[in-house]
Amino acid sequence: MFLAIMYSEYHDINFMLKCFTLQIS
Repeated sequence: MFLAIMYSEYHDINFMLKCFTLQIS
């Protein structure tokens, strides 16, 4: 989980996915 979040930090596009995933989690 945390690794996926940190990995998303390097992708601006995935940043939105991260926020969306955090809301689900």
